[in-house]
This record gives sequence, C-alpha cells and structure tokens, in this order.
Amino acid sequence: MMADVTGRIEAEVGAAVEEAAALVEARAKELCPVRTGRLRDSIRAEVAAMAGDVLRAEVGTDVAYASAVEMGAGRAAAQPFLLPALDACREEVRRIIAEAVRRALRPDAV
Repeated sequence: MMADVTGRIEAEVGAAVEEAAALVEARAKELCPVRTGRLRDSIRAEVAAMAGDVLRAEVGTDVAYASAVEMGAGRAAAQPFLLPALDACREEVRRIIAEAVRRALRPDAV
C-alpha cells in the first residue's frame, strides 16, 4: 500500500516537475534578449534524476556568453532572463507541484 502511494507521488510529481520546468523554459525564452536568436534557442529545461526523495529540474543554456547576458560583463549591462523567468513562474510552479501531490494522495487514487 505504501509503495503504491510512493509510486503515485513519484509519478505525479515527476510529471509536475517536467511541466513546471517547461513553463519556466518558455518564460525564459520570452524574456531572453535576442540579437541572433542563438541564446534564446539554446534555452532548455532538463529534469534531473531523483536522488533520494529530491527531484529537481534545471533551466539553462550551454551558450558561453549566457552568463554575461544574464549578469552583465565589463561595460555591458545585465539583461537577466533566467532568474526573472523563475521569479515570474514561482507561484505557478508551486501550484503545479502541490496539485500533483494532492492528486497522488487522493483517497480514490489509492
């Protein structure tokens, strides 16, 4: 019985983390400054494997100059897009994950 609940929680929360990460990715792409589109097009969300009872997602880019855009460099002013995307989505991310946990724990789901 407990294994069933744990399995449902892992499945529901895993799907919710993917959904939430995709939401943050989309928002980061909307906020990303665009000159050529390379930086915006490189933004990706990735869900890391579960470690113990922690499941996390990362939204970022592998473009070398991304941190200079996000935080500024030299005389170039910062044009943040990743942290503001997370901030803009924070409440929705919480709602998505909380709803997933509620679904997994519903008595009719047992």
